[in-house]
Amino acid sequence: MTRMFFPAIAVELLTGLAMAACPNLVAWLLLGQDATPAGAGAARIAGVALIGFAIACWRWSEPVGRRAMWLLQPLVAVPLVGVALFTALGGPLLWPAILYHAAATIVLARR
Repeated sequence: MTRMFFPAIAVELLTGLAMAACPNLVAWLLLGQDATPAGAGAARIAGVALIGFAIACWRWSEPVGRRAMWLLQPLVAVPLVGVALFTALGGPLLWPAILYHAAATIVLARR
């Protein structure tokens, strides 16, 4: 198991908890704006799903959980890059989040 696997699970679990508990804070940190009421509701749902995903990855056997966690990384990084490059949105953690997910994609891909 790579050294990045459990830290990646922790990052996604904490992000999910933050999205579920404080969607406006997460929206501001990533996008530089508060979420709309509908966006906050969607963020709460996504946060709970991310919590479930992190727990499932932790409980699955190493190859399955690691592959699932690896697959999540570019699926998150690509839309974040789109937001950064093609919209006027951008909070203080947008580029750090992009860099984290890009690095996690590379590290988790290695055996």
